[in-house]
Amino acid sequence: MVKEFGQQSVEIAREVLTDMTDLDQSPLEVTSEGIPMDFPLKCAETVNYLKDSSSCTTVEPEMKTADPDEAPGYSLQSEAGLFECSVSGLRWFCSERVVFRYRFCSWDGHMERMESRGYRPAGPLLDISLITGRMTEVFLPHWICVDDVRKPLEQFAVLHMDDCGDAVEKVSEVSPSHVKLAEPVFSPRAVLMRAGFPVKVYCNMLLYRTNTAFLTLHVYLIPRDPALQQEMDQRETSYGYKVIRKPDPDMPLKMFDDFVLTADLESAEVCPERLKLRYNPTRPNFFEVYIKNPETDFQMKLLQAKQLNPVWTCALRKDEYQKTEERKGGATGVTYSHKVKHYVEEHPSPLTQKAASLRSDREKLLEVIGDLKQQDLKRFRFFLRDVEVFVCRADGGAAPLRITAGQLQNADAVDLVDLMLQTFSQQAVEKTKEILRKIPRNDLLEALSGGSS
Repeated sequence: MVKEFGQQSVEIAREVLTDMTDLDQSPLEVTSEGIPMDFPLKCAETVNYLKDSSSCTTVEPEMKTADPDEAPGYSLQSEAGLFECSVSGLRWFCSERVVFRYRFCSWDGHMERMESRGYRPAGPLLDISLITGRMTEVFLPHWICVDDVRKPLEQFAVLHMDDCGDAVEKVSEVSPSHVKLAEPVFSPRAVLMRAGFPVKVYCNMLLYRTNTAFLTLHVYLIPRDPALQQEMDQRETSYGYKVIRKPDPDMPLKMFDDFVLTADLESAEVCPERLKLRYNPTRPNFFEVYIKNPETDFQMKLLQAKQLNPVWTCALRKDEYQKTEERKGGATGVTYSHKVKHYVEEHPSPLTQKAASLRSDREKLLEVIGDLKQQDLKRFRFFLRDVEVFVCRADGGAAPLRITAGQLQNADAVDLVDLMLQTFSQQAVEKTKEILRKIPRNDLLEALSGGSS
């Protein structure tokens, strides 16, 4: 017990003996030292109970205001026991009062280094700082389905970052949702998984309703990373888009598999046709769902591309996707969309034209970039790294957006078109023209100038 539990041994022994006295008044069989014969079994049961998620006390963290350019920080405190943070999923076990804080860090800039060591991210990157007290054990969250992982202790690891660099450490235990660190040293930490074989991961579905004239949804499929979800919420809402919360898939999905999204309305357009499940910490890809003048509830399904088996179903109700002014119009007995339907069809607004432009631009960009030979495509990616646009933040400032080198590495023509439209939006065509002039490929520049909206 002393070797395994250290200073907690006395407290655990006292709890076990108390339980045994309360539950069983019959004479106890004891050893020559006076220790109950079934003490080791009772002790193990108690410790397992303490580590079980059902015995966790959920704690709401306090968000600390931080520099606008940095991720927000969270502050937590607890007495002795087993606790779980409601935001990050981080768990800790302590025998005294502790106060600590953490913040989410981006995997951007660390992905390539981890892959060179044969690992991939398997959980959020958390920078943890202990203020007072001592934690006996910390449980870092992960999004891997361990059912199909053979010898998980050999496949999982923990990243430890300090001033001297990165270190990859072994883990002592792996549960379906966490890995354990005993007597942890605090720093930026995250769960890693050995690369080289496909694994199943638990995923989030993120839905955002854009502010275009007709219904346009951005639907993201990402591993269950609270840091990435938080970043996407902030990014999409900074454009004035609305978050629509829906349940996530119950079953784990295989990384690098292709998935198809459908909507049961004839007028629904979904692009791209297929989306590969992968982890991109800066610019995750998404489905764009476009529906002209929807007037009813509808259902969306996510299907595995190979077998077309549904893995997620979502009912989207009219009140959820309508804009505020549309709902106000409905209160008078005639919806806003009914009032303007015929006018919009005959007099398309700039937003409507913009939506049509983006769809035609996608096709034209794919045609032009797809014509680039291997060497020209490499030069195109080289110049694309320096291209950036500025978008307005919610606080009135401007934030730069660019495509990172990690995103561009090995990106083909389809990937480049998706990245450019996601990052540069309606400026994607002009940015493409600038790069075509530098390559130079004036023939493709003329083709793009002649056919673009």
